[in-house]
Amino acid sequence: MSNVFNLHFTDACNYHCSHCFVKRNNHGLSIEDIIGIINNTERYFLKNKIENGRINLAGGEPLIVKNIQDIIDIIFLKGIEVSLITNGSLLTEIFIKNNVGKISMIGISVDSLNNDTNKKIGRCDKSNKALSYKNLLKICKYIKYMKIKLKINICISRINLNENFFEFLTEVRPDRLKLLQMTIDEGVNDYSISNTISEKEFHDFCTDYNEFKPIIEPSNKIKDAYFIIDSEGNIGTSNAHNKAQYNLLNIELDSIISKIKINKNSYNDRYV
Repeated sequence: MSNVFNLHFTDACNYHCSHCFVKRNNHGLSIEDIIGIINNTERYFLKNKIENGRINLAGGEPLIVKNIQDIIDIIFLKGIEVSLITNGSLLTEIFIKNNVGKISMIGISVDSLNNDTNKKIGRCDKSNKALSYKNLLKICKYIKYMKIKLKINICISRINLNENFFEFLTEVRPDRLKLLQMTIDEGVNDYSISNTISEKEFHDFCTDYNEFKPIIEPSNKIKDAYFIIDSEGNIGTSNAHNKAQYNLLNIELDSIISKIKINKNSYNDRYV
């Protein structure tokens, strides 16, 4: 049984990262549709007696949505675990404090600690402002201080391949570290194909961080590794609207979950 579902309820983002696999079409589910999907997922958990069910809120950038707190509260009040993945730029101490006991883990995508490199990646807003290293450290430490688990995601590409994250990781000591090889999704980010790296380059990069027991995801392992509910309500193992088969706004999750192709080994490496 699957207990983790990634709800990419918005495509909107204040950044424009070149490796991002999300089509930035500004699609977004209404709060009514989000509640419908949460209820559908809850029914699946209840029917299959899954007591450790989790909904991971993602995007786009989830914190760009004004009713994000309502979404978190709705999931939490149903007894479903809530986690969140963000670029960190909109995270505040007030938001973190208000969600102590509600959000079990906050994941931050950290693809560079260098301002210029972040700009090359596109990890910046329209005015070219990126999250500073000082503010990143501050927010990571506050998450840990408030007893929320901290996850760090690093996507490795040609742009940041030679960057050293060891000192940063030593200082913040994330509860979970995920290292991802940049992956090309045709029609979405294939304009950045020159920034891809080889499997050997990725492997060599990852070996430097064995101390942190990272979850390592080469590009050939990411495919079919996890369940994505996209910003139109479609569920699958990718965020490609044109590949949609099943929509949770009009079909029960329990009735189609076994029909969705998933790599169980990759899924277990991620979550078990």
